[in-house]
Amino acid sequence: MLDAIAKLNKTMDLLETDEAKFAETSQERKDELSKPISNLIERLEEIKEKLFKRQCSVLAIPVPTQESKAMLRRLSILTPGDFAAVARQNRFRPIETPQAFLLALEQECLVKEDGKSKVIGFL
Repeated sequence: MLDAIAKLNKTMDLLETDEAKFAETSQERKDELSKPISNLIERLEEIKEKLFKRQCSVLAIPVPTQESKAMLRRLSILTPGDFAAVARQNRFRPIETPQAFLLALEQECLVKEDGKSKVIGFL
């Protein structure tokens, strides 16, 4: 009986050790992934800003201000396709200020957000 209890205690100790190692490894993996992801997010912010500046120069509108850059950062689901869509809209409805350009980009984001909530298919 004592032998069985000793084996059970040893097994429990091994399980606790394995669990601690697993938790430590999981945290290490999480840390390894979080840095590249945060770098990617920062890089995407830079790309959004460059696209915005480039489109402003193409549309011959004033250079963006810090305020407009802050508004641009708030548009979290912005993609290069949104910039292209707004550039196409400019042909029919000219954009004359950075604020108007940002509002058009914001509208593109709102269209995407509305699309996320709609169910497609059979219920």
